Amino acid sequence: MALTLFTFSFAEKISIKEARSKDILSTVTVEGYVTLEPGLFANNSFFIEKDGYGVNIYTQGKDISELNIERNDLIEVTGYTWNHKSNLEVVLETDNKKHEIKILQKNAKKIEPREINVEDIKDEELEGSLVHLDAKIIKNMGQEIIIGDETGEGILWIRENTDIIPDYLKEGLDIEITGILAQYLSKKEIQPRDINDLVVDDIFPPEVQFYSITGEKQVKILFNESIDRQIIAGTNVKVLKNEINSMEFSFEDRILTVNTIEKIDNNRLFLRFIRDKEGNTLKMLVLELKDQNRKENNLIFDESHGQTAGNADWVLDGGYSELKTIANNLGLNIFSLKESINKDILSLFDTFIIIEPNVRYLKEEIRSIMDFIENSGEIFLVSDHGGADRNGDGWDSVRIINELLTEYPLRLVGDNIEQAPIKNIEEHILTKKVNEIGVWNGTSISHNNSFKSLIKDDKDNPLLVINEELEMIIFSDSSTFDDGTGNPGDILHDGLSWGDNEQLLTNILYYLKTN
Repeated sequence: MALTLFTFSFAEKISIKEARSKDILSTVTVEGYVTLEPGLFANNSFFIEKDGYGVNIYTQGKDISELNIERNDLIEVTGYTWNHKSNLEVVLETDNKKHEIKILQKNAKKIEPREINVEDIKDEELEGSLVHLDAKIIKNMGQEIIIGDETGEGILWIRENTDIIPDYLKEGLDIEITGILAQYLSKKEIQPRDINDLVVDDIFPPEVQFYSITGEKQVKILFNESIDRQIIAGTNVKVLKNEINSMEFSFEDRILTVNTIEKIDNNRLFLRFIRDKEGNTLKMLVLELKDQNRKENNLIFDESHGQTAGNADWVLDGGYSELKTIANNLGLNIFSLKESINKDILSLFDTFIIIEPNVRYLKEEIRSIMDFIENSGEIFLVSDHGGADRNGDGWDSVRIINELLTEYPLRLVGDNIEQAPIKNIEEHILTKKVNEIGVWNGTSISHNNSFKSLIKDDKDNPLLVINEELEMIIFSDSSTFDDGTGNPGDILHDGLSWGDNEQLLTNILYYLKTN
């Protein structure tokens, strides 16, 4: 018996192949087996395939990640055809009574990926299909990675939310890829669904991603991969002018905690012959244990929750690159988080920065963030106006941050505030030398008296608030601190240089450092 998730419709069913040849805006009913479930690429998107043809299913403004649509289910969909950035989709509008999703059979059939060559990535007939290929990594450009074989070169695109960290994919490595073929404007790509879709030769030694002095006699070291536990204090790990009391492993053996006998005071930590699980060896590395490396100077910046969705580019090598420069000039160390949030990684940092998330946080991530705040971690959150749902999944930054902060007496209103200049500014360390700022489509903030409003618009709507006890700062609009750089395809504006916006951001970062 079929499970109907949307309203019933009487559209005639056709094959995916036929649907792909229809004119744009044609109403179609198709069925296929799920090759990528909702929640991986986006909460409102999944892929189905049948008889060698696949297609992207997209629900407009509706989160369907909790509808129990799983890989290998047989699904029937009624919607209309649409080209989004040249990628063909079957779109369902939530207010259209003729559009529907039906689960015809659970765990009906596993689609085996089609074997292709790299040149086949460009075959438009294969778009939306699950494929497999072998290649070599030619060039790593972040999320976009050029791969090649004897037939030519193509693009491997690493989607957010897959927990695949592009930095690990080194040039020159052989790689085996399973993924969905998709298109973005003129670029045809293979997109792996998660880390299990990649098999990469590991010939590189482990690398230190970050390290932090987390106590008077403790330092934590974060590696880019799991390391071998066969480590001897004084041989593989040595602290100059100090002795090691004990060592511990956490976060799937990616974090090594070193506890010393004496206080850490401008020591040096030597790593020698540290191996990963494949036996690749880091021969020698010296970590300077200076005051700047103490936890209170360490910021973590979330880049794993849709910060580049749609027209956004709220990342440290994009529209928020100047934030990194300001932080570094203040003696702060900042780390870009490109994987799921967990308490082990957060334990290396004193401050967490979240700029306009467009992907909902998992329950485990929310718990980790709440634990971080409750254990005296500082947090700086920036939202945007209501309805800025850049990936169309029904969750804008207002709704996401409100869910994240459910336990606190504060709510983002979700309205749309635009005013420049804003001069309704309370005297505070955060607003020192700040006489006017601009907000271009931000939300107002509702709160009780445990939070203090520092900046309001002309109608007394709070735009910048602080809870000094919780060490929590929340601001209305991501555009205010946008430095105008980023992806050339995005429409970005240099809001940071307007008025005293940069001074405000500098004050916030200075407060987080010194508070």
